[in-house]
Order: sequence, then structure tokens, then C-alpha cells
Amino acid sequence: MLALIVLLSSWVTADRIEAVVGDFAILRSDVLARVMEVSGSEAEYAASAADPEAFASSLAEIVDERLLIEGARAAGFFPSPETVTELVESRMAETRADFGSEEQFLAALATAGLTEEGLLESLYEMIGDQKAASDFVQARTSQTLASLPADPVS
Repeated sequence: MLALIVLLSSWVTADRIEAVVGDFAILRSDVLARVMEVSGSEAEYAASAADPEAFASSLAEIVDERLLIEGARAAGFFPSPETVTELVESRMAETRADFGSEEQFLAALATAGLTEEGLLESLYEMIGDQKAASDFVQARTSQTLASLPADPVS
């Protein structure tokens, strides 16, 4: 969960824009955070961050995700505020549980340059986007499967 906090802290940092999807700017720090998630260790991260292919691959993944989210929103898929609030509260409870105490949780937020309110706002948008994309993919998959013949051999 600390990676989540580090990822979210990158949103509040002024940074170079690497790509734009719709109205969403993808920052260099967003791409480097993705490289860090994939790398696993600091040594692997250092090697991957310097690797143009790893950077390009991570950027492409983020662009693909944003395109999916934009498509979901354009198709009218966005969860209700109540649903997003429930999901955010659940994620916050999980995140807090990862820390030994409330003080440790707040210290990690402070280290990442975040407030609890800032984290909640970021989570609300991020989780809403994830849910919209998931619902969109599920609906499109169901629609495609329903259009297939019941007996493909005939």
C-alpha cells in the first residue's frame, strides 16, 4: 500500500507531461511509478528507469488504461457516488490496516507529501475510473458473448 501512497503523491508534484489522453495528462512521475511497481526491487527499478524500453512499455500501458477509461466514460459507465464512496472507504480501511498504528499511517502520508483529504480525493477519482473501466469491459464482454451462436459448430 505504500506504493499506492507514493503513486498518488506523484500527482501533486509538478512534472513533465509525457502524453495526454482526453483531458488527462500522463506525467513522467506516473510512468516512473509504474516502472517501480513492475520492477519489484530498488536495484531492478534503477535499471528499469534507465531503460528506454521499460519506460516506453510502462507509458504505453498507462495510455491504454486511460483510453479504456475515456471509452467507459464516453459510453456512460461511471459508478454512482455512493458506490465509489463505499469502495474508497474499503480501500482506506485496507490501507490503514497495513500500518501498525494510525500514527504510522499519518507519518507515511506526510512523508509522501499527502494529507488524508488529498489521499481520499485521489482515491475517489482513481477508484471511480477503475470501476468504470471494469464495468465497461464486463458489459462489452457480455454483449459480445451474447451475440455468439450457442452452438458454434452448426
